[in-house]
Amino acid sequence: MVKDQEYLNSIASQTIEYSKKLGATDVNVEVVHSISETVNLRNKQLDESNRSDSFAIGITTYINKKKSTISSSNLSKDNIKILTERCIETAKITPDDEFNSLPDKELMAKAEEILRIGRDRHLRVAAAESCTGGLIAALLTEIPGSSSVIGRSFVTYSNRAKREVLGVDEGLLKQHGAVSEPAVRAMAQNTFDMTTAHLTVAVSGIAGPGGGSDEKPVGTVHMATATKDDVIHQCCQLGDIGRAAVRLATVHAATDMLLARLKD
Repeated sequence: MVKDQEYLNSIASQTIEYSKKLGATDVNVEVVHSISETVNLRNKQLDESNRSDSFAIGITTYINKKKSTISSSNLSKDNIKILTERCIETAKITPDDEFNSLPDKELMAKAEEILRIGRDRHLRVAAAESCTGGLIAALLTEIPGSSSVIGRSFVTYSNRAKREVLGVDEGLLKQHGAVSEPAVRAMAQNTFDMTTAHLTVAVSGIAGPGGGSDEKPVGTVHMATATKDDVIHQCCQLGDIGRAAVRLATVHAATDMLLARLKD
């Protein structure tokens, strides 16, 4: 049964209202209705035609800097009520995290566009992250149904992880450092080679407050995207604007790179 926009909006609004009533300071609700149709032909004759639809709801609640996420394919009022209560109770016992807050609209819009293009073109995306510590993957997987585009990603914070997980050459890291064009090019290319992704993005930077030098000051971030055709590099000098701000700006820049490649 096709559900109209008003029906889906009503579910989202009621879920947000109930979450706030239970103590949430911020709430993000995604209600998805997907329709698929399969047609099988045998000897150019219609053999079978099937149409199906599916539903999903994803609820993310914030209690100040505490966060919890839950999802289900059951949109019944009773189930959504139970899901919301569980989400709130889990958030209450979750440790505070300074980065836990409702994603800004601009970032969410970018993430939704990346996933939309990926689904429409049947493309998969993967990330290899250092200074962002998984924030790019977290942003993209915040949206229900993202698994059709995001299969896997890696957080390789240390040089050892870059070597052992991504296969970045030890000599390259010693010569150029982890925050360098050669390093992120290798991270992006190796992620492409070792996954089924059609497009990969890699980031490595100095978020601060320490760790900078005259050559590579705090706020230096190198990024690269890889496809079957080439690897594109970009370097940003964000300045000493604070650790959280550097990481957030890097996520913005990385999603911009992904979108630019997807729109090529």
